[in-house]
Amino acid sequence: MNTLAKFIACNSRYPLHMPGHKRDTALAGFPKLAEDITEVLGADDLSAPGGFLLDLERLGAELYHSRHALISVNGSSACNLAAIRAAFLKFGGSELLITEDAHRSVWNAAELCGLKPVFERSDKTKIAVVTTPMYDGTLRDISGTDGLCVIVDAAHGAHLGFDAYFPASPIASGADLVVMSLHKTLPALGQTALLHICSDRFSIVEKIRGQMNVFQTSSPSYLLLASIERCLTLLRDKSGELFSDYADRLRKFYEAAGEKVLQPYQAGKLTRDPGKIFVPGVTAEKFRKNGFEPEREFPNGTLLMTSIADPDWVFEKLLNSCIQS
Repeated sequence: MNTLAKFIACNSRYPLHMPGHKRDTALAGFPKLAEDITEVLGADDLSAPGGFLLDLERLGAELYHSRHALISVNGSSACNLAAIRAAFLKFGGSELLITEDAHRSVWNAAELCGLKPVFERSDKTKIAVVTTPMYDGTLRDISGTDGLCVIVDAAHGAHLGFDAYFPASPIASGADLVVMSLHKTLPALGQTALLHICSDRFSIVEKIRGQMNVFQTSSPSYLLLASIERCLTLLRDKSGELFSDYADRLRKFYEAAGEKVLQPYQAGKLTRDPGKIFVPGVTAEKFRKNGFEPEREFPNGTLLMTSIADPDWVFEKLLNSCIQS
């Protein structure tokens, strides 16, 4: 019988894929079994936080410079569903402007709200969902959305804005709501995410929270909540040091790799998230033979996901793999 335990035991390749903790237990500070509790007295309530969970939301907003940050233990999917539903109830419309790479949760939200997904706006469009950065790291702006309620699906952008080498935070895009996964690019467990309120069009937090309670479990895992707390605390205390070192590793890697990889800066302009390394013309199997498990193989190359948790030796070994290809 195949089991997860057997798979883990046999999988010795280094993870160049999400989650962003890269199995570094020292950095991520994984929760303990004693923290797997429920909403007992003093443990607060995620559906209506008033204690340390509310403080944690405030910390998230402070770190990312948003008006408020709501916690999700159902990933960015729940955040997308809640954001679109809240926007629909407030602004109406019959069409939802989306990007061609919109996540399936966006399509699901459109179906639930009776909205027709479209790629060009019309007078029936009141809400836009823009995916940036894209799954492969490509950046896009929110141009063409003036006058609309704008939701940015930045599931892959929770690490942005902490160092000038990287793109600006999605919070600074001018969107009304921003969704981001902590677990994809930061040291946090799977399913951890934040929904940021970024404009005064959603000044009443409870309207958003009410939708989060529709799409999120009524029995949140306190192991995931503890992971969010550890991740945000790490950012508060060490983001400057961690991201400065991470940026240095990436700069050296891209300079040495040259044309072997897709460079994040094209003609002096940042067009991609440097943390997403795309190697054209090389299969995933090539990296597996060199001890790495990539994020994904595309017809034209392989995507590798890095994070602040990747040490120097990973980039050195990866550079050799790219140069030899």
